[in-house]
Amino acid sequence: MTKNWQESFERIRGRYPGESDIESACLSPDIKEANMEEFFKQVGEVDKQIEKITTQLSKLQAANQECQRVTKASAMKEIKGQMEKDIEEVRKIALSAKRNLEELDKDNIANRKKAYCAEGSAVDRSRVSVTV
Repeated sequence: MTKNWQESFERIRGRYPGESDIESACLSPDIKEANMEEFFKQVGEVDKQIEKITTQLSKLQAANQECQRVTKASAMKEIKGQMEKDIEEVRKIALSAKRNLEELDKDNIANRKKAYCAEGSAVDRSRVSVTV
């Protein structure tokens, strides 16, 4: 009787080899290869690019307001020149962000070919929900 009690407590403590605790969130080696850290790093880069675009938009709006108040032609040309430079910078950042998003979509499709990341899996749903 005592031996049965001891075995039941050992099972609770997880002392039997090959038996894992479901709630301890121990991931299998396959799930560790999902490489979500790299994915979130790429998403962070896209977020930074979008923040840069937002900052440039604020600068352009302020320059537009300034342009409406200016009466001198020389000041107007200077403001418009700066606005054109800002627009070109926004264009470059936006194209880079677009390329990164397209790359993330390709990575998502390639990732679905892995057994543990098939379409509808938790990893796939996480990746798609972040990039949509």
